[in-house]
Amino acid sequence: MGHVEVQSLDIDLVLLDHDILSLEQPEIIRSVFLHRDYTSLHSVARSINKLIAQFGHPTNIYGQGSAAKIVDKLVQTMSKGQELPKTKPLIGNFILIDRNVDFITPLCTQQTYTGILDDWFNSECGKITFPGELGITDDVTKPYKYILNSDDKIFKFVRDEHIQVTTQKLRTKLTEINSTNETELEKLDAKNMKSFVKAIPQHKQNQKNIRIHWMACEYIFKELDRENGLQFPDTLGGDPPLNKKLEVEEILLDGSDVNRAIEYNPNTTLRLLCLLSSTYSGIPTVQYKDLKRLYAHTYGYNHIITWFNLQRAGLLIEDSAGQSYAQNAIASTALAFINKRDMFKQLRKRLNLIPSDREDLKFPRTMGYVFGGCYIPLSCKLVELALTKGDLGNEDLQKHIAGEYFCRVKGGSVKQTARKNGPDDRSLSPDQVALVYFIGGITYSEISALRFWAQKNRFKLIFAATAIINGDRMMNAFLPND
Repeated sequence: MGHVEVQSLDIDLVLLDHDILSLEQPEIIRSVFLHRDYTSLHSVARSINKLIAQFGHPTNIYGQGSAAKIVDKLVQTMSKGQELPKTKPLIGNFILIDRNVDFITPLCTQQTYTGILDDWFNSECGKITFPGELGITDDVTKPYKYILNSDDKIFKFVRDEHIQVTTQKLRTKLTEINSTNETELEKLDAKNMKSFVKAIPQHKQNQKNIRIHWMACEYIFKELDRENGLQFPDTLGGDPPLNKKLEVEEILLDGSDVNRAIEYNPNTTLRLLCLLSSTYSGIPTVQYKDLKRLYAHTYGYNHIITWFNLQRAGLLIEDSAGQSYAQNAIASTALAFINKRDMFKQLRKRLNLIPSDREDLKFPRTMGYVFGGCYIPLSCKLVELALTKGDLGNEDLQKHIAGEYFCRVKGGSVKQTARKNGPDDRSLSPDQVALVYFIGGITYSEISALRFWAQKNRFKLIFAATAIINGDRMMNAFLPND
């Protein structure tokens, strides 16, 4: 008999789209930010090291978060003695961010088209699974798997749009396709006929794809109407109507009326409670205990462990107004968040995270359009700071941002380089190209927001993450195992 040789298989970054790379390891957010098990960070460091070997060492490196700091040290160790390309680096900037630097953004309801598809149909390795009842195929009992990437021209046309604009643009594209179908071929000259015939394969594919996207939108809106309250799915129970949920989120984000928000929350979701805690640096002790008791009575005492996990991760903490956590080692992370009191309140003000004017969703001005104009994602603002200011904030600002900050900057002003170069993407210098890596996962809303900013400011961004996440998947990562 022969023998079996067992070897390790290193899972590398998976290309989900031309600008999105993912390790597809969603368990990292749980192991790193709940259990403090940093073993999986070797996979992150190894993936970065391979990118460096391929594209050269970035000129400017920025990082925020304890896990990011560990990964940076691992990458430096792995890079010692490594033979790098002798040409100039193709990627000039590298930004590494821990997910717990900004838990708030994933907790908010996604409002871009891709984000909504992810919330409703749960993307996995770049694919979403439509239910058979959507009617894409004749067999309504069989789910239909669909790949989300820019090879689908219709998807690329609407992927980063707010859902209100998506339906308008789909109607416009549908009109164009129908107009092409009505083309009178006998009136075309030889040159136009050649162009028409050449475009037929893409036209047929567009016909198929727009039908899928139109049916997906139609299905979502019908389900919202059927539930009589316009609500998004939330696996943790107590689903609020969507309009009420968005209203509560906006109250929490702009800090206008915390008492009103707390009043709403007992009848809503654990996810909203985490948003309340994150935006106010903890829930006052009296309300915290009342909410915890009410939640346990409503959904079962097994959720006491859920609250324990969320507290340890820093998502749902008690603002004890000066009480000491020193004797409670389990609450070490909660202590770290409490020490940076009023984190979001200060960041909201200093970074202008709440736009002063409402966005025209069709012609947005800021990254806040991805949340209907009420909030600019904190993580995206930090990326903007790194690329335009050369750091992630001064010492005073860093007092309110979770985790450690580090940077190694060798290049000049990225902003000046961007102004100097021409409008053609091919003229972009390496200083205008950045790799943004999220440890713990990135949301499609953040990708859409940063794509918008990059296009507006003449940058090329490449996104890498340990996984693509949304609010539900992030919350589920901290639930106790069955």
